[in-house]
Amino acid sequence: MGFTPDLVESFKPVLDFSPFSPLERDDRVISKSFYRLLAKKRGIELDYKGCNDFRDWDNISAFIDKFVSLLK
Repeated sequence: MGFTPDLVESFKPVLDFSPFSPLERDDRVISKSFYRLLAKKRGIELDYKGCNDFRDWDNISAFIDKFVSLLK
């Protein structure tokens, strides 16, 4: 349809700082630094050794329901 959706903006992110993250070690270190500042500013607690799931499952479910209704 000529547009690229921003799924993180629409459905919220998963921040994975675990050793099993698909990010390279250096990228995890840089991301942690950025998100530490953001979390402090916003008053959010993060697990800097694990996975932080902020996905909005209600919004995801509503999107799926609407998408399926368009396919019918």
